[in-house]
Amino acid sequence: MLKAFFGLMFLSLFSFVSVAAEPLPFFSMTSEVHSFKRGLYQHYSGSFYQVIGVGRHSETLEEYVIYQALSGDYGLWMRPRAMFEEMVEINGKKKPRFKFIRVLLEEPPLLRK
Repeated sequence: MLKAFFGLMFLSLFSFVSVAAEPLPFFSMTSEVHSFKRGLYQHYSGSFYQVIGVGRHSETLEEYVIYQALSGDYGLWMRPRAMFEEMVEINGKKKPRFKFIRVLLEEPPLLRK
């Protein structure tokens, strides 16, 4: 009886491993995600935000910047990385949507204990 139980356990484990060993689409958290500077950014409108990090969409793998407002309701936001880094035209002049100011050493307000 015990041998049969362990035999079934082994077969269950083996079938799980064989299913899990199916090739997955290529995906790597390369230096692109890790090279993004976390810290204080200023929006072209003048507001300040703290970038918490970069995450990926679970279905499309698109990169999103996760950031928090440092005023008002201290809202937590996310925006596609490409949009976060793009240049915008304001009064005929091109400027970054978000400008890196400096690295911050303290945690964002919502992450503080």
